[in-house]
Amino acid sequence: AAVVAVSVVAAEATSVRRMSAAEAARRASTILVGTVSGESCRLATTPGGKTRIFTDYDLRDLSVWKGTLETSNRVVSVVGGRLHGRVLKVAGAPRLETGRRYLLFVGDAEPLCPFVGWGQGVFPLEEGPGGALLVHRQDGEPVSLAAGGEIATGGPAMRLDAFLAALDREGVRAPTPPASAPDAGGGEERR
Repeated sequence: AAVVAVSVVAAEATSVRRMSAAEAARRASTILVGTVSGESCRLATTPGGKTRIFTDYDLRDLSVWKGTLETSNRVVSVVGGRLHGRVLKVAGAPRLETGRRYLLFVGDAEPLCPFVGWGQGVFPLEEGPGGALLVHRQDGEPVSLAAGGEIATGGPAMRLDAFLAALDREGVRAPTPPASAPDAGGGEERR
């Protein structure tokens, strides 16, 4: 009988502050809908100088809702995966499924996971009645948006177009002026 040894490497603890969908969307430099066409794992050095396994997900059939893309695909890298008989699992690091379609909030600040709020910026989509795409959390729970852009669960899944329209009502794609920019009224606050 053959024995296969798999090494599991523990990573540092992950702690992420919970955000509303509207806040996560505002923090995202790019919001897109895409299908994972494939994945591969590789070793890479983190900014802290540690070598870790990363999974690269190739996203295709992209539709950009916020931001821009200069290519027809995008590769996103997430810490964790399986390579050469070794496994790295990091709590909170989302895993994407090949062939599945997602709504993704992509940011620029986190080198270990490109999604805003890690799993908070990942929404699997499922086809519903009439071919409408329905929004879910990573655990499969259907989601909708409540007042203030808060995620609501326990009811039916919201259609993707309605979810994005609700984010628009929260001003997610509205440009925000730099904090140091003076207002047009000469610097005085007006009410």
